[in-house]
Order: sequence, then structure tokens, then C-alpha cells
Amino acid sequence: MNTIVMMRNDAGTGAGSRGGKVIGRTKSGKPIYMNHNHPSHSLFSPKDHDEAAKIQSKLTHSAFSEMFKHEKSGNSSKLKSAQQKVDLHGKAVQFHLFRGTINLRPETQRIGFLQGKK
Repeated sequence: MNTIVMMRNDAGTGAGSRGGKVIGRTKSGKPIYMNHNHPSHSLFSPKDHDEAAKIQSKLTHSAFSEMFKHEKSGNSSKLKSAQQKVDLHGKAVQFHLFRGTINLRPETQRIGFLQGKK
């Protein structure tokens, strides 16, 4: 009985219990959530964002592979799911890159890289 109470008291205190799926961690130990707009990402340093972008990029690549596999097999429901994953992770890559160290470099600030400026 005490064990169950302890587990309930501990529930909701760790990474992943804050409303999202943790897909990795930065080298500094911060959890990277699947949802790129997760509030904890506002505490990321530019380097943390770079690391999150790399992980999201790998997941985008994996989702592309999955998408092509389902496209070949003709499984439309799994194809749609894979397409949604590509979109989700692709947006997360852009989000994290925009906030990463790439925008701290003078050459990318000058040309407005990833900011849509011409």
C-alpha cells in the first residue's frame, strides 16, 4: 500500500510528465520534447537548440524512410501517419535551428538566414 502511494506522489515530477513525449536529452541533460513549442524549450541555450535540431533531423529522416516504405506498400493510413511525423519533426528542426547558434553567427545575421528576409 505504501509503495502505491509513493509512486503516485512521485508521478508527474520527472521529464515527460510535463505534457509531452521526451525524444532525447541535450548534452547538458535537458529533456527534448517531441513538441517543439514545449515550454521547457524556452530555457534552452543556443547550443541546446542545435542539439535538439540534430535529434529532430534524425527523426525526420527516419519518418521519411517510413513514409517511402508505406508509399511503396500502398498502406495509406500508415503513409498519412508517416507524413505527419515528417511535418512535425521538420517544423521542430526549423524551430530549433532558428534559435540555435547558427543565428548567432555574423554571416547568417547579415543575410537573415532562416528569418525569411531577403
